[in-house]
Amino acid sequence: MSRGLLLVSLLLSVSIAIPGCTIVKPIACALGYPPLEVGRRIEKASDREYDDLPAPVLWVAFPILFPLNYVYWTAHGAVSGVFSGFANDLNLITGNGTLDRTWETMFQPQKTNAKPEE
Repeated sequence: MSRGLLLVSLLLSVSIAIPGCTIVKPIACALGYPPLEVGRRIEKASDREYDDLPAPVLWVAFPILFPLNYVYWTAHGAVSGVFSGFANDLNLITGNGTLDRTWETMFQPQKTNAKPEE
């Protein structure tokens, strides 16, 4: 292996490892947030109100609305994950965040790893 390739590999791995949350959290949120959101909506299915769509209309709309919502949740997770991942990295650098909170909030796009105020 040439020294140039070794140097590029080392720089690439360091650049990926240093801003970990800024890179990892958007990917994790894009992949993990949509299934969590689907599960949350299924749990709340019994909370229907009188002015919700009737069941037959809902079944007709489902094949169209579900993929659109899934795409939206994926994009929402990725974009929000960029900002909250950046905030996570800053919190870790400044000592305002913890690794435990980082893992707890990895699939929650708008949550950061900030320590609770004491």
